[in-house]
Amino acid sequence: VLADARVAITRLENPSEFDPDALNFEGQPWGPRASKTTAFVANGQFGFSPLEPGNYGIGLRIGGVVVDSAVVAIVDEIEELEFLFEPTAASGALRVTVLGPDGAPLNGCRFSKTNWIGGSGRGGGVRAKRAGPGIYEIPHHQLANYDFSNWPAEHRVDLDVSHPDFPDQEIDLVEGQTELTIQFETPCTLTVSVLGFGQSPYSSKVQLSLRFKNENDSWESRGAWHRAELGLDGVAEYGGLPAGTYRAELEIRQQRYSSITIARREFQVGEGVNQASIQIPSLSSLIVRTSGVEEGTNATLRGQAGQGDSEMTIYVRSPVQADGTIEFEPIPFGSYSVSIRGRSGSMPVEVPADVDVVFRAEGPDCMRVAIADESGALHRIGLRSGDVIVRVNEIRLSVDTYGDARSALRAGGATILVMRDGQTLQFDLGDLNPYADPDTTGGTLIAGNR
Repeated sequence: VLADARVAITRLENPSEFDPDALNFEGQPWGPRASKTTAFVANGQFGFSPLEPGNYGIGLRIGGVVVDSAVVAIVDEIEELEFLFEPTAASGALRVTVLGPDGAPLNGCRFSKTNWIGGSGRGGGVRAKRAGPGIYEIPHHQLANYDFSNWPAEHRVDLDVSHPDFPDQEIDLVEGQTELTIQFETPCTLTVSVLGFGQSPYSSKVQLSLRFKNENDSWESRGAWHRAELGLDGVAEYGGLPAGTYRAELEIRQQRYSSITIARREFQVGEGVNQASIQIPSLSSLIVRTSGVEEGTNATLRGQAGQGDSEMTIYVRSPVQADGTIEFEPIPFGSYSVSIRGRSGSMPVEVPADVDVVFRAEGPDCMRVAIADESGALHRIGLRSGDVIVRVNEIRLSVDTYGDARSALRAGGATILVMRDGQTLQFDLGDLNPYADPDTTGGTLIAGNR
């Protein structure tokens, strides 16, 4: 115990305000408000000199916990103070014995802890001292002082034990616990072969990830992604896995954005050696040409890839280049839609495309009037059901301008041009917002096509 002891002393202006827990035991420089610390000298003695006469606060720390303190008045050249230390649970240690699957002591383990209050957890490292083959000692103070008296009732501490050859183990601790034995089970190994690797021109951009399904039937998020380097043969080796359901995912690195998932497959992993495979889908790049779109404007490509349990949504963003082109880097074959920020509507595309695609969005290019109440504002202005609005102020409606025209109508004060039975009519809406409460307007405007 004495070898782990630290004693700190500080000068006091007001002895009644002495707080032992505020002492600094890390050897900070001597100062008016600082603590002075000395290491163990011999026979349990700690020495401080020189000290001016005055009041001092002194504390004894063992195992990271302040176990005793006192206030003394120094008046002579030499003063002696005696501490009698009696071990308590707070200053003890948790002795952990770790065994391998065969029952032999297991060295090389690492420890960490998570302090939980309700559903909120905070993790941290734990320094364990080797006390023998497969035996580790963890001071209680590293486990939130291991004194739960000042914590809410729902507080708990989890100890995480890891070893490079086995799946991690997590154990709920009991307050004041001093002994714990852990035995690792036979680990699972997994070999995943990526089919088509090497034949695809995009093999160098492919990476493989592995995720585990936990007891809540959701994909594990803490330490979830087991990554392994793909060899030249497209094979990845995983070791130290717990048995259960896994999902392999193929991702392809993008130049502008991190990566997208292009394939996934679920399978079971049991004790011992396991093998699985996943296929690289057919991939192609897509070039879309635009006109009148500002450089740097984001475009989005969306679509579905895979089938059944392997189906996934593909979502890729790419900016418009200086020459008006948009390049979507390798994506799986399939049907997609392309949309451009600030442009109404989207355009369907097929991948692969034989030639570069010219962006022509599909969407509404006019507004149709629907009157529900002839006493409402729309009917009083002169509008009738079936009227087709083709211009708002100076905005001629098209797929590209539909959003701007709608915004102008919502702002109020618009003048509209309407087609009715082959005639062109003009109406001043004044302050009326045709998208306002239908009880006031007596109708609404419906997006349509001419």
